Amino acid sequence: MRIPDGIVAQNDAGGQHEAMPKATAIPRFFLYGEPPVDVELDFLHVERIRSRSGKHDWLIPPHAHPEHTQILLVQQNGGSFRVDGRDFPARAPCLMLIPVGMVHAITFSPDTDGVVATIANAYLRDVARVEPALLAVIRTPCSHFFAPGSASLPELSSAFEALLREFIWQAPGRRAAIAAHLQRVLVELLRLAVPEEPGAAGVARRNLDVVHHYRELIERHFRERHLIAFYAAQLHVTPARLNVACRDAAGKSATNLLFDRVVIEAKRHLHYTNLGVAEIAHMLGFTDAAYFCRFFTRRSGVAPSRFRSERVISRKAAE
Repeated sequence: MRIPDGIVAQNDAGGQHEAMPKATAIPRFFLYGEPPVDVELDFLHVERIRSRSGKHDWLIPPHAHPEHTQILLVQQNGGSFRVDGRDFPARAPCLMLIPVGMVHAITFSPDTDGVVATIANAYLRDVARVEPALLAVIRTPCSHFFAPGSASLPELSSAFEALLREFIWQAPGRRAAIAAHLQRVLVELLRLAVPEEPGAAGVARRNLDVVHHYRELIERHFRERHLIAFYAAQLHVTPARLNVACRDAAGKSATNLLFDRVVIEAKRHLHYTNLGVAEIAHMLGFTDAAYFCRFFTRRSGVAPSRFRSERVISRKAAE
């Protein structure tokens, strides 16, 4: 992965390492490489993968979409994705999901193609309102591959091609048609991610719904609210009930889900910005930088300064 030159970073004691971006903010776009526009920011954008990636030499550096989710159907060649520190191969044919706000970078092989939909979260919530599980499934980045003869792939390809056609056309009923085809894509994502389990629908569906709303609250408040009691009160459940739902639907306690999100945000800033550790601690609601360092070390297995320096070394090795 190509990394911008001229990088400087601070460690916990105020020292410096090489190779952290001079910019103090992670690049954020509606569409990569373009400034925000007023046209259809609350809707979606659909295009061929080659139309944007080809112009950027098939390399999309780290950036984020603060209000949009991306779903890609890779139909030819492929490459690799890095989303919040995790690597995902993308060998065609495959379906890729990049959730809202997550820092990601993409390296495509030349002549890769397929369809990418960049979807405003407000619009996505409206489209998925008929089935809460449709929204819950798009909270985690994923890559789904299709074996030869897969029954799902023709349906999914048809939905993406229809999305692209309706997006380009200005025919009557355009928005209704787009919503219908987007629902087809979301349903396929759900079925790929969560195989149907007859008889488990009742409690499991309720727990999934609770966790979905809990994650939404985390996104709004994780920088200043670190107590589970606050989130439970907002959801009108007890902390114990919230924990049960999280363990059932996500395999983790409510506290771990919250703290995982805090750590992810800390890692983003340590990796992609030159903000000092004390500044990052303050941004994430910690009044004591030393306590933040202990918190980060306990949950990551490495101190913030060590995490940052290791990322510098790994980037240099990749250059």
